[in-house]
Amino acid sequence: MEPSFSGFPFPLDLPTFTDTAESLTQNLLEAESALKTAIETVLTCQPKDATFDSAILPMALAEGPLAICGGRAGLLEAASSDAQLRLEASKAHMRCRKIYESWFSRKDIFQRIQVVYSQLHSINLDAESKRLTEKWYHNFVGAGCELDMENSAKLTKIKEDIALRRADFNRVLIDNKDVIWLTRENLAGVTSSVLNSFQRNMDETSGVETFGVPLKHSTQRTVLAQVHDSCVRKAILQQYEHSVSAALDPFADVIRLRLQQARLLGSKSFATKTLERKMAGDPANIESFLTQLQDALMPLGREGLRNLEGIKRAESHDDGSDGFYVWDKDYYHEKHLERLYEVDNRQISEYFPVEPVLGGMLEIFEDVFAIKFYEVGKNVCQRLAVDPATLTWHKDVKMFTVWERDAKSQNDFIGYLYTDLFARQGKYSTCANFSIHPGFSGVNGERHQCATALLTNFPPPSSDRPSLLQHANVIQMFHELGHGMHDLLSRTRYAGLHGHRCPFDFVEMPSQMLENWCWTPSQLSSFTKHYSYISEEYAEIWKNEHNKAELPAEKLPLEVAEKLASTRFVDVLGTLRQIVLAKFDMLIHGESELSMADMKQWFHQKREEIGLIRASDTETFDYGHYFATTVHFIEGSACNYYSYLFSQVYSADIFHSAFKDNLRDSDVGKRYRRLILQPGGSRNPIDMLKDFLGREPKQDAFYHDIGIRS
Repeated sequence: MEPSFSGFPFPLDLPTFTDTAESLTQNLLEAESALKTAIETVLTCQPKDATFDSAILPMALAEGPLAICGGRAGLLEAASSDAQLRLEASKAHMRCRKIYESWFSRKDIFQRIQVVYSQLHSINLDAESKRLTEKWYHNFVGAGCELDMENSAKLTKIKEDIALRRADFNRVLIDNKDVIWLTRENLAGVTSSVLNSFQRNMDETSGVETFGVPLKHSTQRTVLAQVHDSCVRKAILQQYEHSVSAALDPFADVIRLRLQQARLLGSKSFATKTLERKMAGDPANIESFLTQLQDALMPLGREGLRNLEGIKRAESHDDGSDGFYVWDKDYYHEKHLERLYEVDNRQISEYFPVEPVLGGMLEIFEDVFAIKFYEVGKNVCQRLAVDPATLTWHKDVKMFTVWERDAKSQNDFIGYLYTDLFARQGKYSTCANFSIHPGFSGVNGERHQCATALLTNFPPPSSDRPSLLQHANVIQMFHELGHGMHDLLSRTRYAGLHGHRCPFDFVEMPSQMLENWCWTPSQLSSFTKHYSYISEEYAEIWKNEHNKAELPAEKLPLEVAEKLASTRFVDVLGTLRQIVLAKFDMLIHGESELSMADMKQWFHQKREEIGLIRASDTETFDYGHYFATTVHFIEGSACNYYSYLFSQVYSADIFHSAFKDNLRDSDVGKRYRRLILQPGGSRNPIDMLKDFLGREPKQDAFYHDIGIRS
C-alpha cells in the first residue's frame, strides 16, 4: 500500500526524545500527582461500600502515565549516549519504582480492594477488570499489607535496599568498559567484519597493533566460536568471567535481601513467594520438570561431547590428554556443523547483513499478522517539519510507525517500533526488548498506543562491509522482536495488563514460537541478502577478496538453509547449560542464605556435572562469576530462568498445531493475535492456550523436537 500522507496512511503527531533531567522529573511529578488524585477519589468511598468502579478503576486509569515514565526512564538508563542523562534516568526509574511500592503498600487502599476481591465470583464484572483486581490484590499482599506496623516498616526498608542495590548492579553492567587486548596473531580465525569493529592500539615501540575485544556477552561468544588458538580462547573466557567484579556485592545483597523479604511475608523462600502466581506453581514443579528434562538429555549430551572431543583430537593430533573445556565448546561446535552438516557459519553470515535481515523479518510479521511498518526517514521528517535528531535517543536508532495492513482511519494505528542495533559505550550490554510505554485507555476514554524498542549489541559496520550476523544472532533478534510484537499487538484497557505484563513463565512463549521461522528453510532464505548486493563497493570488495568475477547467489540457497535447519537441536550441551542456569536461579532464591563462595562452588560444580564440560584445566583455578555478568538473576527474570525451557512446551505445541503448514497465513496469524497476543495479561495463559489449541496443551511436540522419543 502506498502511503498517502507523509509516509503514513494518516497523519500522526510523532513523539520526540528531547529528555532532560528536568523533564524526567517534571513528567514523573505530574504522573504521581494524577495517581494521588485518583487515590484521594478512591478513599472517599467507605471500605464496606467499595466497588470496582469506586475502589480500583480511578487508579487503574491513572497508572498509564506512571507506566510511561517508568518505561521511558528505563530505556534512557539503558541506551542514552549521554552519561549524565543515563544517571538521571536511573534516578527517575528508581523513583518510579518507589512510587509503585508506596502505592501497593497502602493498607487503606488494600481494605477497599479486599472487599472487591472477596466479591469477584458474585458481581457482574468484565474479565479484564476481574483479572486486574486479582493481580492487584496479590500485589498488595506481596507488598506486606497483611503485616503489622513493625514488620511493614521492615519490609519497606528491605524493598528500598533492594531497589538501590539493583540500580548499583545495573550501573556496573551498563558502564562496563572491560576489554582484553590481543594481537592480530592472537585473533587468527576471527572474521574481518568482527575484527574491524574493535578498538585498535598501535605500540609505537614494538610496532605491534592490538585489538580491544569488549568483554560483553554477545561479542565474546562470537569471538570464542572463531579464534583458532585454544590458549587465547581460554584467556578471553576467563577474563570475561572475571569482569564486572564490582557487581558481585550488589548481586549478593539483592539475593540476601530477597530471602528476608520472602520470610517476612510468610514464605520459605523468594522462589516460593514469586512462583505463587505463575503457571509452574512452586519450586518443586520446576525442579521436577528440569530434572526430567536433564535425565532425558544426558545420553544425547554425552554423545555430543564425544563428537566434539573427537574433532579436537583429530585437529590437534593429540590423544585427548589436553582435555576439552568450556572455552572449546563454541569453537568445536562450529567445526562439528561444518563437518557433519556442511554448515559454514562464517560463509552463511555473509547472507545476514543486519539491516536487510531486519527488513525481511518485518515483512514476515506484516504477512503473518496483517500489519504494516512505515519507517520514519529524513524525507518524512522534512515533510512534517520535524528534526530527525529529536525522534530517537541516538543517531543509529530507526523509528517505525505500525498500522493495520488495510488501515482506513487513524483508529487503525497500532504503535511505534524503535530498533537500536549496534554496540556502543554506555549501552545495555545484551539483547532485549524494552517496553517504552504500554497501550491503554485514558481517563477520558482516549487511546494511548504503545511504543516498544529492540536493543541489540551487534558490531557496527566497518569500513569494508556491513554488520554481519551469525545465525544465532538472527534468532536472538527475531526472538526480541517477538516480544515487541506482543507489546504492539496487545490491546487492553488497563496499562497494568498490557502486552507481556502477564505471568513471567508465559512471557517467553510468543517469542519462542516465532523463532521457528528462523529454522524453516523457505522463511529463513526469504529474509537473507548477500552483503555484496547492498552496494557496488561491497560487490567489488567481495570479488577482490575471493578472486572471483561473479557474485554468489543473492539469497541464501535453499539447500544451505535446509542444512542449517537440520542443526537446530544438535546443541544438546547448550540445553544442558540452560538447565544449569535455571537450577542456579532456583538455588540462590531458595530457602538457604548462600555466600558468594557457596554460589560459585555450586555453579561451577553443576556446570561440569550437568553441563558435562570441564571449566578448568587446573585444580586451584578461581572459576570467576559468569552468573553475575548477566541481568537475568537480578532484574525481572529472577526466579524465571526456567521459563526459557518451560514455555518451549507451549510454543512447540502451538507452532506444530497451527503454523507449521501455514507460515504466512494471515488468517491463522490473526486468530493467534486475537487469542494469544491481544489479551496481554488480562486472561489466564492456560485458558488462552486451550482456546487457541481447542484442547489442553501437550508436551509431545517439544520432546519430539529435541530428539526425545517416548
